[in-house]
Amino acid sequence: MISIVPWAFGGPGAGKSLLATKTILFLRDQHDQNLEQPSKAAWAESSAFIVIDALDEAALDTRRKFLDLLKALVYQSPDNRTTLPRLKIAIFGRPDIKDDMEFPGQKFVDVNGQKNHKDINDYILSRLPLVRVLKDMKPKARTKFAKEIRATILERADGMFFWAKLALDQICRKERKSEVLHALENAPRELDRMIRHVFERVAADPDVNIADLNKILSWVTCAKRPLLLGELDTILMLPTGEPNLSLRRMLRGKFASFINMSRFVGEDSDDEDENEEVEEVVLGERVEETPLNFSNLSDDSDDDSDDGNDSDSDGDGEGEGDTSMTPQKDEFATEFRTIEISFSHKHIKDYLVQEGGSNPVFVPPDFPTCQSVLT
Repeated sequence: MISIVPWAFGGPGAGKSLLATKTILFLRDQHDQNLEQPSKAAWAESSAFIVIDALDEAALDTRRKFLDLLKALVYQSPDNRTTLPRLKIAIFGRPDIKDDMEFPGQKFVDVNGQKNHKDINDYILSRLPLVRVLKDMKPKARTKFAKEIRATILERADGMFFWAKLALDQICRKERKSEVLHALENAPRELDRMIRHVFERVAADPDVNIADLNKILSWVTCAKRPLLLGELDTILMLPTGEPNLSLRRMLRGKFASFINMSRFVGEDSDDEDENEEVEEVVLGERVEETPLNFSNLSDDSDDDSDDGNDSDSDGDGEGEGDTSMTPQKDEFATEFRTIEISFSHKHIKDYLVQEGGSNPVFVPPDFPTCQSVLT
C-alpha cells in the first residue's frame, strides 16, 4: 500500500521546487539509509519515499496514465492492504493538474505568498552577503541598508521565490547604494516582465555575444535532457571551430540569473559530493573567507545614530584577492564531462517558447531573435 503526503500546488515561481528539495533533504536527515550495512538495510522494516516535482511538465497522456496507476495503488481493496503504507509519495506541481485528479481524502498544500514568506525571507538573508555594495559599508550602515533591501524584495516578490532570485541577481554587482535602490525600484512586479527585464539588461551588455546567447537559449530550450557543458561548448564551436573561452565565466556570471549549472552523477564519479549541486557563484561573485552574516537581521535594532557614511574607513576597497576561476587541466576536462546546463527555472523556458518565433526575445528589435525555439 502507498500513501500520498502531500499534494503541493503553487503558481510559477512560488517555490515548489525549493520546497521539494527541502523535503528530500529533510527525509535524508531523518532516515538513515544504513549504507555501511546494506544487508541490514535490505531486511529492515522501513518505508520508501518518492518526491515528484513538476508533474505538470509531463505530457498530458503520460501524466494521466501515471495518475491512474497511482490511484489504483492508493485505493487498493481492503484484502490487499498492509497495516501501514510502505511507500509514501510527495507530489509538487502547478494547479493545472487538479483537473486530471480524482483522489478523495488526500491532503493538499497550497504554496502561496502567505505560507512561504518566511522561506523567502531566509533565502534573501542567505544571498545578502553576496551583495557587493554591502561589503564596503560600515557595520551599522550595512545592517540598515540590508534591512531595506530585504523589506523591498519581500514586499515586491509577493510570494514568488524566482522573482526574489532575479531581483538579487540584479543588485549583486552594483557598486553604489543608489544603483541598488534604482534597480529594485525599476524591477517589474510581474514575473514575465521581470524575465524580459533581465534579458534586456543582458542584451545591452557590450561584452555579451548575442548570437551565442541566442544559440544557448535555443538549445537549452529544445533539448530533451540537460546539456553537458562540453556539448554546449561544441555547439558554439560548430560554425567556425573557434572555442568560446569565456563560456564558463558567462554561464556562472552574466547568465546566472537564467542558467543553472549542476553536477551530473556518472558511473565514474569518485567524489563523495558528486550528487551535490555545483557551488553557486552568483554573477561571478565568490563568498569571502569570512562572509557577512545577516542571519540575525532584526527589524527592531535600527540605529539612527549612524553618521550615514556608507564607506568603511578601515578598508581601501582593495584586496579582493585572486578571483581567477581558471581550473587546472584535469578540472577543466572533468567539468566538461560532468556539468549539466539547464534553465534556473521552468518559467524561463515557458517565457522563451511564448516569446519565440515572430516575437523578439531581446529588445531593442534590432537584436537577433530566438526563432529556432519554435522550429
